[in-house]
Amino acid sequence: MVKLFISFYFLVLSIYWFARIYVSNKWLFENRKLPLANKRIFNFFIIIPVLNEGKIIKDTIKYFLDLLKPFNNSKLIIVTTNKELFNNDCSAENTINILKSVNHDKLIKINYPGVNGKMAHQLNFAIDYLFKNNIINNQLIGIYNADSRPEEETFSWIATNFNSSDRVFQQYGNYFNNLDGISKKYFFSKSILFSSSIWQNRWSIGFEIFNNLKQISFLNNKKYPLLYPINYCIGHGLFFTKDVFLNVGGFSENTHNEDAIFGLELCYKKEYIKPIPYFDYADSPDSLKSLFFQKASWFFGPFQSFTYYNILRKKYKKSDHFKLFILSCKLFFHAVYWVAGPLLLLYLFIYSLVVKDFLLFVITYFVYLIIPNFVAYLLSRRDKKIKTYKVFIYISIGSFFAYILHGFSAYYSILCSIYSLLTKKKIKKYKTKILRE
Repeated sequence: MVKLFISFYFLVLSIYWFARIYVSNKWLFENRKLPLANKRIFNFFIIIPVLNEGKIIKDTIKYFLDLLKPFNNSKLIIVTTNKELFNNDCSAENTINILKSVNHDKLIKINYPGVNGKMAHQLNFAIDYLFKNNIINNQLIGIYNADSRPEEETFSWIATNFNSSDRVFQQYGNYFNNLDGISKKYFFSKSILFSSSIWQNRWSIGFEIFNNLKQISFLNNKKYPLLYPINYCIGHGLFFTKDVFLNVGGFSENTHNEDAIFGLELCYKKEYIKPIPYFDYADSPDSLKSLFFQKASWFFGPFQSFTYYNILRKKYKKSDHFKLFILSCKLFFHAVYWVAGPLLLLYLFIYSLVVKDFLLFVITYFVYLIIPNFVAYLLSRRDKKIKTYKVFIYISIGSFFAYILHGFSAYYSILCSIYSLLTKKKIKKYKTKILRE
C-alpha cells in the first residue's frame, strides 16, 4: 500500500506540474510578443554585489553598460567587500584591484568596509550610501549577481510596462548560461549537473512564475484573505522603488538569505510583485560539491520561515499576526516538500531493489522527473548546440541522482541548524564556486 500511495502522490504532483508549466508558458508567450518602447527618460540603478569575481567582472560590467545605453541617466553600481582581501584562495583574481582600472561615466564603485558581512550587508551599505548622497531619486533599483546576463529586452519591457502603481518587479532565472562548461564534464557528473540546471528552469517556469501569476488574482480578493498565496523574491533580477526599500527597512542581515524574508514581508503587505517575461541567464554549479552547497544554502530560504515570522511579528506589533503566520506556514511547506519528495522517491527505489520489481519506480520516475524536466528543457533552451537525444539521455540518467542530492542538501542544512543551536555558532554561508575558463 505504501508504494502505491507514493506513486499516486507523485502522479498527482506531475499533473499539477504540467498544469502550472502550461499556464506560465502561455503567459510568457503572450507577453513576449508585446511591442517594446524605448523610453530614454526611464532610468535604472543596477546594483551588483561581488565577492571573488575577478575573472568575470569586466565582462559583467560591459554587458550591463551595453544594456543601459538607451537609458540616459541610469547607473551601474558594483559593490565590493573587504572580505575579499582576506580570501584564502590565492588563485582568485582580486576584484577590488581589477576595478581600479575600470572607469565609465555610468559606473559607480562602492566598497563595503566590513570583512564578515554577507550580500545583505553589501546591498544595504551601497543603497544607504546612494540615498545619503542624493544619487538615487525616483529611479528603479535593480539587483543582479555577477554571473547574471538578463535578456536584452528586460529593461525596455520594464520601461514600457511601468505604471504609477508598480513598486516591485521580479525577473526569473534561466540556468543555462554555462552549459558549454558543464558539457565538458565526465558523463555521470555531467548528467547530474545538467539535470539540476533543468530542474531549476522547471522551478522558474512551473513554480515561481506560476505563483506570481496566482498572486494577481488575489490582490483585490477580500473574502478569503487566508488563501492569499506566498510569492517570494529571488535575489537577482529583483527591482524595487526607493519607497519600498525604506518601508521594508532594507535587506535582513540576521537571516541566512536576504531575499526570502523580503518576499514574505511584501506578501504580508500585499505588495504586488510584477513578473518580467524575460529571463536572467545565470550560471549553474559546475561541480557536485558546489551544487550540494548551493542547494543547502537555498534551503534556508523556506526553512527559516518561522524566524522570519518572529522578526516581522516584532516589527509589525499592531498588525494581523495570524495572516503573517499563515503566510509563514505556506513558505515553510516549501521546505517540507523539499525534504519529503527526494525521501519518498528514494524509499520507492530501495523498496524496488528489495522486491526486485522496478516497474512502479520506473513509471513514477518517468512521469514525475524525466518528462516534466524534458518539457522544461524544450521550453527554456537557449540554443540547439546539444543534440536533443543527448539531453534526453542526460535527464534519464541524472535526474534521479540530482533529485536525491537536492534532498541530501536539505538534510545537511537541518543538521547544520541543529549544530548551530547546540553550539551557538553561526552557520557560514557558502559561496557557489564556478570554475571559469
